[in-house]
Amino acid sequence: MIGLGRIGREVARRATGLDMKIIGFDLFMTPDRAAQLGIEAVANIDQLLPRCDYVTVHTPLTPETTNLLGEKQLAMMKKGARVINCARGGIINEEALVASLKAGHLAGAASRRVHQGADFPPIIRS
Repeated sequence: MIGLGRIGREVARRATGLDMKIIGFDLFMTPDRAAQLGIEAVANIDQLLPRCDYVTVHTPLTPETTNLLGEKQLAMMKKGARVINCARGGIINEEALVASLKAGHLAGAASRRVHQGADFPPIIRS
């Protein structure tokens, strides 16, 4: 999980109920607090991505989070992993996401919103 604020913590609680191991990254949560919530905290996204079958995103769109997941980060993920963006469009570089999906590296992606101007092929949008 990227972002362990109110929504991220709620998603983590529900995922724990499905017997998922939760690994999380959040600049503002201490490892001790994450452990209290049953979340294994990592120091950066590079430590998180290679370990996950599913990555969920729960961060606000800021200059620091724009394109937080780009070509390099998506390539670090396990082959067959899935990305679920519960946050704003623009946090995931959508061109890199489409390329990773078309190449078969990622098995799937879901997004609450896409960034204005994103040019997803119809097969990806449906």
